[in-house]
Amino acid sequence: MGTHNLPEWLDELLPEMKQPVEIFLDGSMLAARYPDGSVDMLSENIEEAYDKIRGDDIDMVFSDDVYDKFACRDEDGETMSRMMTVPSSDGYTQRLLMSRTDQDRLDSLERHWDDAQAAYREWKDDPDDLFKSYMMVDTHPAFWTRAFQFSSADHSWKETLLWSWETSGYCQELWSHPWRDEAGRLYWAIEGGSHVADSTSEWRDEYYNKVQVIGIFQEHYHDVRLDAFGDTYEAAIVSFALNVDKYFNPDGTEREDTDYEETPLEKIISERMDEMERVTGKSWRKWHDSLPVVKFAEYGEWTRSQR
Repeated sequence: MGTHNLPEWLDELLPEMKQPVEIFLDGSMLAARYPDGSVDMLSENIEEAYDKIRGDDIDMVFSDDVYDKFACRDEDGETMSRMMTVPSSDGYTQRLLMSRTDQDRLDSLERHWDDAQAAYREWKDDPDDLFKSYMMVDTHPAFWTRAFQFSSADHSWKETLLWSWETSGYCQELWSHPWRDEAGRLYWAIEGGSHVADSTSEWRDEYYNKVQVIGIFQEHYHDVRLDAFGDTYEAAIVSFALNVDKYFNPDGTEREDTDYEETPLEKIISERMDEMERVTGKSWRKWHDSLPVVKFAEYGEWTRSQR
């Protein structure tokens, strides 16, 4: 376990937590207190104050006295949410003022990790149950990926995206299809695979194949070890969950003590790669390992340094 209540591999990929700007009341005026302790006077109008601070990479929180004065409340007298709802200046509608911080993003990830652990424990107690098998696979950290498909060199990039992860819903991405064996017997087959840590196939730029970018986690691959079959779709899901647990720990890392025999196709591919290296005298593995290594979060900065 790392610094936070998260799988260690994920904890290592998260940025340092930034302190938000606090919007508070100074008499009748709204003011902003920055992480360095400096203060700016803003406005008496909550929307104007909010709009002066709002930015793509600026998080803010509202003090309790701001909530007490401006927030709309539900029938029980509670504020609608920490994302404060206020009467709009047009006099007819309400406006949602977003208040989300790195602590909120961390709390969300930790809740999802707790949910995944709970789903795994429930499945472990009854691995033949369809619903428990489905939920275990659907939330398993081996399938968690980043919630966006571009690099840190993209114009849409902002550091808060490093907190954004898809932590559930993987079962909808599984490939399921009918399949007949050599004897003609019909089965349901399910195929899938874990996240890929370092693949750049989702975004190819001028530096593609010129650098190793690590810690990407943006796509899955077909892992033949997980291929599952059953007389019904339900039975195949149950079998797929068993395969996931055979090869992956509950935190999403690979189990190190599991034997696996390559399929005939995998053996053919490996033999052909070896043959290609013998014929060309060039080793793809050695070439790839010789490339410079850059972390995903630092890739944008690295590309700018190359120009």
